[in-house]
Amino acid sequence: MITVLSAAAIAAVLSGCVRDIDYKFPDYSPKLVVNMLTNTSATEHTVQMALSYTDQVKPVRNGTVTCTVNGVKVASANAPEDIYGTFSTFRFNAAFKPGDKVRIDAMGDSYSAYSEIVVPQPPVIEKNDTIGHVKRKVDIFSTYEESVLLFNTRIRGVEGTSFYRLVPSLRTETYARYIEDEENPDKYIIVGPAVDEFNFDLTPDNDPVLDSGNATGDIMEMLFDTKEDVSLFSDKFFRGQPYTLRYTAPSTLESVGWFNIEPHEGKLEELEVVKFVVVSLESLSDEAYYYMKAASTYMDATLSMLFEPTSLPNNVKGGLGIVSVAARVSAEPIELSRDTIDCDGMVYYGEDEPYPSYGD
Repeated sequence: MITVLSAAAIAAVLSGCVRDIDYKFPDYSPKLVVNMLTNTSATEHTVQMALSYTDQVKPVRNGTVTCTVNGVKVASANAPEDIYGTFSTFRFNAAFKPGDKVRIDAMGDSYSAYSEIVVPQPPVIEKNDTIGHVKRKVDIFSTYEESVLLFNTRIRGVEGTSFYRLVPSLRTETYARYIEDEENPDKYIIVGPAVDEFNFDLTPDNDPVLDSGNATGDIMEMLFDTKEDVSLFSDKFFRGQPYTLRYTAPSTLESVGWFNIEPHEGKLEELEVVKFVVVSLESLSDEAYYYMKAASTYMDATLSMLFEPTSLPNNVKGGLGIVSVAARVSAEPIELSRDTIDCDGMVYYGEDEPYPSYGD
């Protein structure tokens, strides 16, 4: 009976301490959000802008973006090309090189912000090759093994830069043979190559460097409207020394995929499809690295019941966001496969028709 009365008393006391609190957030003035993540290999650059209010984010309806390089205005975008969700997209063309001082000035719906950065020096890819097919267990709890491609990429960092990004992609080059005169099948023309390139998932192969800081393609797509699957890492394990990155990719890269063909009048007789792996390496600013790391932490945290707020680094003055130009280098492409496909006189009518495909 004593236990029952004590529990009842405690419940009564606790129930008396519960009350509704109508908390009002301070009325902060809106901030212009400016995001641009690009690299020295790109010629077209995308800036995403929005207005961040106390309790919501809205796209910019009227705005401009101006790009200045080494004190000289080189490009501008005077209206958003499209609006997707809460962000407005501005695009401009410019060439960046290592050492450039880049300034981005943004204005949107009477608010303004800017960012000034210096493009870092590029890293070095000393050697890039594939070891071939190896067997790997799907996970530590499974006995099933799958075939994967094992890659080795030997790199060397650059003085003054501590953070890097590995970007592997699959490039497909398609050459089409058209018969222009059916009465003379020996008269043909080769059209192409039509090039299609996309980034693929990589998995660190017990590599402490790559395991130290992953950011998934989903993170990059969410933040910067790109589908790149990448790995972030620092040079804390190899400062000033060459290092060989080890990672794997699905072996299906060799035989599965879509490809484009260049349209041409005549009968399509044959296709030659060549697949290459292209490995790119970028040196990043400190702000860009920590921003992407924080974004990755945030996405992982939202899947946990113990979610905690995540602070995102910011290098935009008068606003919020990240502006970064990475110095990118690419290794010589590695040829994975070369296939010839007999099209049996199929006629290609134009871009409204479905592209041929092969594989699963």
